[in-house]
Amino acid sequence: MAIRSTPRRRNPMAHAVDVRAKLCHRPWLSLGRNLGFIGATAMVADCHSPAERGRARGANDFVVFGTVACASFFAVSLLHTSGWTTVNWLVLPAVAFILVPLFWRAAVLPRSSIQSRRG
Repeated sequence: MAIRSTPRRRNPMAHAVDVRAKLCHRPWLSLGRNLGFIGATAMVADCHSPAERGRARGANDFVVFGTVACASFFAVSLLHTSGWTTVNWLVLPAVAFILVPLFWRAAVLPRSSIQSRRG
């Protein structure tokens, strides 16, 4: 006697949330990422002489996209073997590495010196 399993029913709200995420949230995420990348690339170009700008931007793009590609492959393999919980825990040190100096600088520098730098 064969055991028949009942077909798994999909929750219609799960589909609606997925469509909403694809249509509403992802375009804004992509826009923010792209504008941040354009701004960072422009800052790299401003730090070099006109003769060096092309090479500096090319090297920056190569490092950024190479790092993104390697991180994507690593994250997919880690997700496949360990799950989302491990991926999220491994991202926390990188976030702390960015946020701790940022908050420390905001706390140490008085507001008047920040405004005087802007001109």
